[in-house]
Parts: sequence; C-alpha cells; structure tokens
Amino acid sequence: MGKIKRFFNLIIAALMILICIVVILEQRLGILFVALFFAFYMIIKGARLLQYYLTMARHMVGGHGIIYKAIIYLDLGLFMLTVADTPEIYVILYIVIYMMIGACLDIVSALEAKKQGGSWKLKLGFGICLAGIAAVSGLMINVVGVGVFVVCIYYGVSAVSRIVATFKKTAIVYIQ
Repeated sequence: MGKIKRFFNLIIAALMILICIVVILEQRLGILFVALFFAFYMIIKGARLLQYYLTMARHMVGGHGIIYKAIIYLDLGLFMLTVADTPEIYVILYIVIYMMIGACLDIVSALEAKKQGGSWKLKLGFGICLAGIAAVSGLMINVVGVGVFVVCIYYGVSAVSRIVATFKKTAIVYIQ
C-alpha cells in the first residue's frame, strides 16, 4: 500500500469515527448522515471502478468483471440515495444486508487466503465480528435506537480495521 493510499485510508477511518460520534449524539439526523455517507461512498467507488475499466481493465483478461462491479456499486449507491429519506428501519435493514454480504465475503476470502498461505487472520476476525454485529442488528431491527447503535458499532469496527490495515507492514518483493 502506497503512502497516498495510507493517507486516504486514515481520512476515511477518521470520517467513519466522526459518523459514529454524530450517530450516537443525534440519532434521527445521524441515520440520514450514515445513509448519505454510505451512498456517496458507493457512488465514488463505482465511478472509480468504471474509470479503471475504461482506462485499463478492458484490455485485461477478465476485465469485464470490473465493469460489473462498477455498475453494481453505482446502482447500490444510487439506490441508497433514494432510500435515505425513508423511515430509518429500511435504511438500517439495507445496511444490515450489506454488512452480512460483506461479512460472508470477508470470511470466504480469508479462508481462501489461508489455503494459499497468505495473511488471513485479520480478515477472518473482521468478517466474524461483522457477521456478529449484523446478526445482532438483524434481531433488534424493530428497535430503531438499537439498530442505529449497532450501525455505529459497525462503522467503528470498520474504522479500526482500516487503521490497523494502514499501519500493517507490507512485504515488498524485488525482482532481480
């Protein structure tokens, strides 16, 4: 991970911690703030993947998967923008579904990395933690205050995970 990417990871982690504080202090306004942050994050990620596809990935083997990811991220972000002003329970439900899918993908990729001999413990721990948070939030979905608090915990855990990944040493392979 380069220095610029590390810097942006720290900024995103700081924004996530700020969102946690805002959500805890002001729950009604906080869930709208979370929904808008989530939507813009997905839209920006989709736009960056689309730009990557148009500049490089279309010339690569299997590059069409990048455009599918870009379209899915853009669609999810635009959908979240339309859901942002609906009742809080639907926004929380959408975020819980996203958390469950992310947890499953983290666990599967960690198990795959373990088979390949790579680093897998941090990703597996984050996936299990995320699955637990999503399960608790799914069980308490009817109580909006608990759902908002659980979403806040999700953003806090995700921010800590980003900070740990930012300061983790990465191996540099030199080809001679």
